[in-house]
Amino acid sequence: MQPYPAADPGRLTRIVETIGRDLHVDVIGDAHRVLFEGWVKAVLRDAESRGAWWFLKNVASASLTAGADLIDLGGHVHKLGAVYAPQRLQAVSLERVVELRQQAAANNRPNAGRPGWYALEAGRRLHLWPAPASTTAFAVLYRRPMAVEILPDEWESIVVLGALGRYGRHWDRDALVSRPAEIEGRYEAALRRARRESDDTCVSDAWGQFQAGASAGSRVTAGSASDAATAFVVPASLTGIGAVSVETGAYLMEVG
Repeated sequence: MQPYPAADPGRLTRIVETIGRDLHVDVIGDAHRVLFEGWVKAVLRDAESRGAWWFLKNVASASLTAGADLIDLGGHVHKLGAVYAPQRLQAVSLERVVELRQQAAANNRPNAGRPGWYALEAGRRLHLWPAPASTTAFAVLYRRPMAVEILPDEWESIVVLGALGRYGRHWDRDALVSRPAEIEGRYEAALRRARRESDDTCVSDAWGQFQAGASAGSRVTAGSASDAATAFVVPASLTGIGAVSVETGAYLMEVG
């Protein structure tokens, strides 16, 4: 299944041309194009910093076999959201995971059980501790980088407002048809509206009701995972990188 929204390679050109028209640039030469594209990139960085937008979120999943404590994600992760195996794992330093493995090996202690911790290596490999003692479900939530090609259609106007209000106002203040401060205010308002419209309040409310009705013993929280190993396995971290590879479909986990 092709994720939504589908990439639109012509969006950047349209946005640049709209910026040029609003600034009354009759002919958009190479210098103008480089300048306007720089504004667009800056606006995207600003918008990305405002939160995790729905169209950037992705999920990859796999089935881990016993001992699969090293997962090659198949590409560089832009921003990691959460890791489950099968419950949510706690993020720790890579040094901590290596230390626990070495202590288990040195003292002939168990190295497998229910995974409780994970660490990210070089942006593309996940290390689990302890290693799974048996086959278990695995999922990782991650975000793609904000790129103009994958924006929803309604975001074109948001990017134009941001470019004009934050940068165009300093480049040619007199060219703008309305007061520059008003344009930047419209950009901020558009971001707030996009945030409200992307929130699925029905799902959030339903989850809250489910949690409220669940018994204390049945609740699963981020801190409920055990970090104690109870069994012995030959871990993937000793047999070679890439013992488990997570396929991510049409969009790979990588940044260009």
